[in-house]
Amino acid sequence: MDNIEKVFTQTFAKTKDATIPNGTFSIIFPSTNKTAHYGTQLKASDCKSLPLVEVEIPSTSIAKKYTLIMTDIDASAEGCHYLTTNLQPTPSTKKENLIIKNYDSENIVDILPYVPPGPRIEQNHAYVWLLFEGVPEMEHALKVRDCRRGYGMNEKGFGAEWFKKVSGLGDLLAFDYHYVKNDAA
Repeated sequence: MDNIEKVFTQTFAKTKDATIPNGTFSIIFPSTNKTAHYGTQLKASDCKSLPLVEVEIPSTSIAKKYTLIMTDIDASAEGCHYLTTNLQPTPSTKKENLIIKNYDSENIVDILPYVPPGPRIEQNHAYVWLLFEGVPEMEHALKVRDCRRGYGMNEKGFGAEWFKKVSGLGDLLAFDYHYVKNDAA
């Protein structure tokens, strides 16, 4: 099993028949101009500011709004580092696709503003990016804002997979990840 499948399986361990979606991410950290994609290794200092994220998905998605999540699957209780919703699609240069961005729109709702990665010194964590159809129910989304560990539950076993189910989000349309090592010594 290659790393993409391994990280995906770790993220969606309880979901039967989960498959990696075919949406594609572009993740650029503007302060360092570092790009993250499928296993890129970054330093915590590379990721201090909110990245510019674009996701290209097939236009067969029927959702009018989307939700973007960044999660640390290697934390002791999976931690949400970014939860933004109400993202609206724009046409892609490829007529059969749509582009979803986390910038350039006044309609975006940052439920949990970006929290930079910060694994313990010398630890290396996988940070997963997920794009879902729909908007989460506010009751569950606000719990994440109150406590990002365990998606408001502050314990193991409650992560992005669980949040998708309980918050009413639709299909997973795109998946990506990168690693971050805490380089502060």
